[in-house]
Amino acid sequence: MIISVTQFNNFLKAVIDSEPMLGNISVKGEISNYKESYDSLYFCLKDEFSQMDCFAFTSLTGKGFNNGMSVVIEGTVSYLTKYGKLSFNVKKITPENNLGLQYKKLLELKSKLEKEGCFSTEIKKTVPADCKTLGVVTSENGAVIHDIAAVTLRRNPAVDIMLYPVKVQGTGAENEIASGIDYFSFKNNVDAVIVARGGGSNEDLSAFNTEAVVRAINRCVIPLVSAVGHDTDFTFADFAADRRAATPTEAAEILTSNVIDAKKIALTTLNRIAYLAKDKLDKKYQNAAYSVSSMYAAASNTLYGVEKQIITLSKSLDAANPSKMLAKGFTQITKNGETVKRVAELNKGEDIEFILQDGTAQAKITDIKVKK
Repeated sequence: MIISVTQFNNFLKAVIDSEPMLGNISVKGEISNYKESYDSLYFCLKDEFSQMDCFAFTSLTGKGFNNGMSVVIEGTVSYLTKYGKLSFNVKKITPENNLGLQYKKLLELKSKLEKEGCFSTEIKKTVPADCKTLGVVTSENGAVIHDIAAVTLRRNPAVDIMLYPVKVQGTGAENEIASGIDYFSFKNNVDAVIVARGGGSNEDLSAFNTEAVVRAINRCVIPLVSAVGHDTDFTFADFAADRRAATPTEAAEILTSNVIDAKKIALTTLNRIAYLAKDKLDKKYQNAAYSVSSMYAAASNTLYGVEKQIITLSKSLDAANPSKMLAKGFTQITKNGETVKRVAELNKGEDIEFILQDGTAQAKITDIKVKK
């Protein structure tokens, strides 16, 4: 017989609803992954080996519970056919006077590791900001490795990314994660290591709260960044790492330089410098051209003035030219080769010479009369 998914889920719901014991039952366990909303609570109840999802209205149970609290819950089991999931609808929560066993073990391990200095800031290495090769310890499936690669290559396409694929939750996950860290530490072939996984419940992140992972981080000789879960999630791996990143993509940003943006900024700066230099040269050229033009205009004006003076002087010289004077009927008188300018320079009986336009004539002084 073949049935549909809906028929199968309805069958399971009918079986569960028909079981009287599941209609009102009390279960003891430890609260984990606790969340409050306006009128309801969501959490997991777990023990050492198992867990179950729980839901409660605060009007029935109140609120203010905490992760790690050991409680007894009373309620009913229901099967959600739409999602194919069991849910425990809580009607009452009774806290016990002790912490949950799992939470106590976690606190004990944390205290032990702290006393041994596993989380000490003194042993943390400086994380490089310009890695050329990154080692990543995470799952080969899912979004984490793709997000790290996308951010890294967008910032610097020259960076090499080496993936050591591991399980990030479930049985044996902590040993695979530790082996990945040891691999990069031993090979020493990367500039930094990212240990990462996406968000999840406390149980999903439990592999990163183990001694095996903390010890591996402590013995790693290469700077290591922990990027486990979301911003509000903290694990022992975060405390032990040389640096914690809120998300895997932030880890990629911490360890790589933004070469692409730096190139854009550099090109913008160079273009600006080139523009300013060209503008300055243009202004210098314009000023020089204006100066040359002004000098040319000044020289032209000076030359024009000199030319006018030369013309005027030429006219004056031309007018004073003796040949021109002789042509107008004037006569030059000389005595012994010297020009005679006044009567007082002559004596009776002296020989003189008349220079005319077309020749000369000789004469002798016979009489002298001086103007009074």
